[in-house]
Amino acid sequence: MMDQQGTRTAPYYSIPARHIVSVEHPAIIKNVDKAIETLQGNTGISKILNPPKADTRAKLFLRPEDAMSRPLLSTSSASNNILLKVTVPKRTGRKRKRGSDEPFSGVPVTTVNEQPQRRSAKQLLRSLSDNVGKYQVEPVGMVNRTHVFRGMPDFVYSTTGSPFTNRFREQILSFDYDKMKQFDIDMSKGATSNIDIIPPPSLSHGDVPFTY
Repeated sequence: MMDQQGTRTAPYYSIPARHIVSVEHPAIIKNVDKAIETLQGNTGISKILNPPKADTRAKLFLRPEDAMSRPLLSTSSASNNILLKVTVPKRTGRKRKRGSDEPFSGVPVTTVNEQPQRRSAKQLLRSLSDNVGKYQVEPVGMVNRTHVFRGMPDFVYSTTGSPFTNRFREQILSFDYDKMKQFDIDMSKGATSNIDIIPPPSLSHGDVPFTY
């Protein structure tokens, strides 16, 4: 009786002491390097992993190439989740009738020169159901904090046609001392045509459409 009960118990897994932070990116990630760039690169990732305060918000720039764009601020909350790594048998590409012992047909995937495509959640669940007892589960670590982006981004005012903003972006935001010395402001008065209108630092002070 004890042996039967022992076989029905779930296996035990030890969780590595690894510091993991979850970031729910609002975009569909197809290029990991660009996704990291929207989070301010390695500097931003370092701040997310080692924040000055536990609830410090993460910043996400939808236009990281523009130094004057405003970021999205995350909602940082404590969590108590486990990150699992699930490994299923590699797909061979060969087929045969379900439930039969007929020989496989088709060309193995390893002989086809194609880039691996990102599988959908439906395909992953189907792969798990087709490989019951054959896949491996490995705990990676504890997720103690999660960052989500639920707010609306600020409005964007195009400054590509603004001479002042282009000079400011090139000479000041480059943080090059020689270029910064070249920056000068036109103090002449009386301009009435082709006036360069500079947008404010922010156009919207709210990140939700309505306060309920």
